[in-house]
Amino acid sequence: MERATPVFFASTASKSMWMRVLSGVLWPDCQPARCSSAPMPDSMQDIWVRKDSPLKKFGDLKGKRFGVWSRGAGATRTLEALAIDGFKLDLNRDTQTIEIAGPALMALLDKGEVDAMFNLSSLSIAAASQPDKYRLLFSPDEYWKEKTGAPLVWSAPTIAWKDWIDEDRQRAKNLVDALHESWQWLRQNSDKAVEKYGKLAGVQNAAEAATLKKMLQGGGIFLDKWDPKIIDAQWKFLDLAKQAGIIKAVPAKDKYTLVLR
Repeated sequence: MERATPVFFASTASKSMWMRVLSGVLWPDCQPARCSSAPMPDSMQDIWVRKDSPLKKFGDLKGKRFGVWSRGAGATRTLEALAIDGFKLDLNRDTQTIEIAGPALMALLDKGEVDAMFNLSSLSIAAASQPDKYRLLFSPDEYWKEKTGAPLVWSAPTIAWKDWIDEDRQRAKNLVDALHESWQWLRQNSDKAVEKYGKLAGVQNAAEAATLKKMLQGGGIFLDKWDPKIIDAQWKFLDLAKQAGIIKAVPAKDKYTLVLR
């Protein structure tokens, strides 16, 4: 496994914490004085429909009722960019988008009151664990892998201030190594991890536990490396986000990224 430090520079309110986990990845107000660092989760939220749905592809959502748990979430804004890129579909204009809390959204799908849902990670796992009831319509991560050869990073990086890294780069690298080791432990000990922490991840039953274990073992949750190929793929996405009007400008890649080895 390549042990490298992914770094996105981003603004945050103060230096009351040298490090934190940041939810979301689209930061239009990036500043070079700050940075994010460490392995990150890749995309694990997908679009789900009922098994008996006539919808076959993402583009079929045009004119349909599309449920999301949050319009403003980084995952949803990311999906907007991919919809335009791959299907010329403007989710806000071309679908009847319904914003509602995650559990209620799943209930609406069950009742047929929405045609598809894009939900929280825990409820995406719940859908994936019931193939007799739900069917995958679109996977942002698989789409991006096919397009770029790299996973799509959009969620919860661990961030640190740039001067904290510069002050002691070995310390920063040690942190990243420790995080990589923790992700590796989770993959190799998924039974123990889900048994102890499954409820915190929203696991409700044995089927969901088995689905989460499979995801952990397959490396489908945590990004295990950060290299030029991964960085290039993320900057291609930022270009799409700008074209879609989600961000105003794309930060300079050589200024806002760093790989520590």
